[in-house]
Amino acid sequence: MNINTKKREVIIWFIKLFFLVGYVFTEFLTEGRGYYHEFESLVIISIFFLGTFYCHQVCPYGIVSEIFEKAGKWILGKQRCKIQIPDKYDKKLRYIKYGFGIYFLYVFISGTANYWGDHGLMYQSTPVTSLYLFLKMFLGISFLSFFFDRFFCRYLCYQKAWYNIIEKLSLTKISINKSKCTSCRICESRCPMNIPVSQMKSIKSTGDCISCYNCVSDCPPRFNALNLKMFGKSVSEFKTIVYFAIIYFLLSWGWKVFNIEELIQALF
Repeated sequence: MNINTKKREVIIWFIKLFFLVGYVFTEFLTEGRGYYHEFESLVIISIFFLGTFYCHQVCPYGIVSEIFEKAGKWILGKQRCKIQIPDKYDKKLRYIKYGFGIYFLYVFISGTANYWGDHGLMYQSTPVTSLYLFLKMFLGISFLSFFFDRFFCRYLCYQKAWYNIIEKLSLTKISINKSKCTSCRICESRCPMNIPVSQMKSIKSTGDCISCYNCVSDCPPRFNALNLKMFGKSVSEFKTIVYFAIIYFLLSWGWKVFNIEELIQALF
């Protein structure tokens, strides 16, 4: 599908805001009676097929952090681009989320909290989980996102740490044809997770991809060095985003109607 960058951006933001409004409507206005899409079991299953599509297109915290990023770019302009975390610190800071991932795994295994249950109660279970909630809400997805792209996803999200491991088994990946790549680094400038795309053999191997597919979309057509592949076959990145959004929406309705999350809670 040939579509210019501006139209692509508009449609993708429509999808994001659709899911965000649905989340806000359900969580705060209907006390859980409306549309709901943040089923943890569905998210994990979706990663096997769709990669970390949820992180970029559906996750309300990721979308809100992007809104703060847009605000930062609008207010600070070019000055925001000059604020960068040096690579040697960036690489080390990314391990913080794995530390939180290990701690939360301990919390769930020990029975202190239920991952499949109410996350509001989960964050009240220990002093560390309460501190994490503060870091998440008031620093990660808000204040620091004003200055840095996807700060929370890069450094703090314990779920992203888990998803990175699961994603290695995903049927969807971004492949790089080294013989066609000219190392222009346009892909890297468009990556919100600051992944050194041009140095990779496969984006899935890096772990921190959020499946925005900006790198694939913006790779110059005359080179076509980056391709999105599913089941080993090249697919349109834009069509994939749209189809995945529709599929996820329909599945999440099914999850709610048939109480699948409650069945999983009963098992665990």
